[in-house]
Amino acid sequence: MKSTHVGMGVVIIEDAFEVDADLLSRYLTWLGDGNEQTFIVAEDGTLAINQTGFKFDVNDMNLAPGRFLDLDGSRANREPSLDFLQFRDKMEEAAYSCLVEYCSYFPDAATTSWWRPSGHIAYYGPGQRIGPHCDDQIPFEWGESPQNQVSIHNNVSINLYLNNYGKDYSGGQIRFPQIPYLHSPKVGSAAIYPSNYIGRHEVLPVTSGLRVAFLTMACYGVSDGMIVGSEMPYRYWMPNLIKDLSTRRGERQGYQEPKQ
Repeated sequence: MKSTHVGMGVVIIEDAFEVDADLLSRYLTWLGDGNEQTFIVAEDGTLAINQTGFKFDVNDMNLAPGRFLDLDGSRANREPSLDFLQFRDKMEEAAYSCLVEYCSYFPDAATTSWWRPSGHIAYYGPGQRIGPHCDDQIPFEWGESPQNQVSIHNNVSINLYLNNYGKDYSGGQIRFPQIPYLHSPKVGSAAIYPSNYIGRHEVLPVTSGLRVAFLTMACYGVSDGMIVGSEMPYRYWMPNLIKDLSTRRGERQGYQEPKQ
């Protein structure tokens, strides 16, 4: 694992994990067979609403990436093969390892990263892209109640890349305009960055092929009345993050935690 801070809290990690291209292809086919819907079209037929509540003109719906959220099939009562589950777990483990590495640059990120939601896969075909945004945004309309406010907890964004720019697809680079920096993803690499406005980013249009990435967040805070660490579906608590960060820093820098 090799990491580089390219500026404004954006860290690029190379060789974070390995991807079996054949397994990925079979897994994507299985996920596609589930007919999971990324958007719900409003009753008037003019707007498409994604699962975080953002609204799109229905004519632009096909420009947005597709997403697989049900990676183990449990929400649709589908039974995946063991190698698919192992691959899902491998991506989750790699995301955590990359977060530990990220926190070696920004140690206080470990104190504000309590849990991760189950990750999901985003895929971009030709013409698909996503415009400049930050990952803690919550769509709102004056006088209306937000559809959900899950994104308010997002603290650190973690992108794991599952195939190769320039080989499996063209276009589709991720751009961070604040730095500025343009990243052309390699398979097994990761980009990690603040989920707030500091980490504003966009994915440029894919011009050919299929761009595939595994996305998750490190999150902070809980809803009123929730007990920290309580068992919840689709959530990974990270009680050992600060300890694992100390171990990582000690291995690389001879770092020792100060005595209390």
